[in-house]
Amino acid sequence: MTRGFGPLLRASLLALAFLPGPGRAQTGASAYAAEDYAAAAELWRAEARDGSVEAMLGLARLADRGLGLPRDPEQAFDWYLRAAEAGSAEAQFNLGVLYDIGTGTARDAGEATLWYTRAALRGNPQAQYNLGLIYSFGAAGAKSDAVAAAWFEAAADELPAAHDKLDELSRDNAPSGDLTPPELRFADLGPEGLELVWVDTGGSPSEFLVEIVDVPEPGETFAAPRLLRRTSLSGLLDPSEASGDLLVARVSALGTDGESYAASDWAGGAAGPAGRARLQVDAGDARAVRLAELVAADLASGGIWARIETADAAAPGGRSGVRYGWREDAALARAVTTLIPVLTEADATFVPDADLLPGEIAIRIAGSRS
Repeated sequence: MTRGFGPLLRASLLALAFLPGPGRAQTGASAYAAEDYAAAAELWRAEARDGSVEAMLGLARLADRGLGLPRDPEQAFDWYLRAAEAGSAEAQFNLGVLYDIGTGTARDAGEATLWYTRAALRGNPQAQYNLGLIYSFGAAGAKSDAVAAAWFEAAADELPAAHDKLDELSRDNAPSGDLTPPELRFADLGPEGLELVWVDTGGSPSEFLVEIVDVPEPGETFAAPRLLRRTSLSGLLDPSEASGDLLVARVSALGTDGESYAASDWAGGAAGPAGRARLQVDAGDARAVRLAELVAADLASGGIWARIETADAAAPGGRSGVRYGWREDAALARAVTTLIPVLTEADATFVPDADLLPGEIAIRIAGSRS
């Protein structure tokens, strides 16, 4: 009968696996595996100077656990911060913990929430679970059972305790207050991709709408939104949307009634569009098409992105008018009627419609009023 390795022999073999062989340079990781923490620290410092995120994380662990030297929470915080800013989910979670309990830095629930969110967006289940707790208890002004449930659900596959928390929320799911604009805490819209973190400070949104748009060059108008995405979480990470262009972003909390929303300010150092308009015309109605082109130009000059849809795409039918599906867009709809000679403000009509997103209106232009 074949016998397996004993636990001591397995541990020795594991350590030997990390030791440098002939002609192979020692690394911080191999020194750490051999429990030579002084050598690991020296090697990791050199590797960290070359930009190694794993080395930064290793130095944070040594200082955090007091390996080789007395425990140094402040130094651990500094190394976790460097690794976290470089994108390490583990470092981001640990940084959130340090802010949460006030070790190595002043206690700051807001910063803890920020770093937990950044780690959670990268798939860290402990960070996702902690965010569920934060939103369910209302820590740092972040109170929303809906957002708490979304984060607990994200963590549930890895952490069974998240299932229990979901059950508790389902038994006590009363709305927590009026809808309020999300508070954007972090926005990275650069060449490494898109990352946004926000806090829902009140109400019970069904979900959030994230808008990302390109800022036009002087003399140009807004192009189609780069991204329009709904999410139940309190953050968004999308490396595929990397861009060297100047972008702005905002987040809207969508009400459970499907008729109201609350939008944040635009983040990114510039103003975003004043709205989006879909001009719907019959492709065979030359007069209506020409009027739609003129209206679209006027809207664009006023900071509203506009798109003309022919009957084949929109099948508008009926009389001219402006339709909006969210109550907060009533002022935009009424203002647009003044650009169309045959319309008055009374022609701006509220029609709940899942096809219209917040900040968006539909303009039906007929060749002759019927």
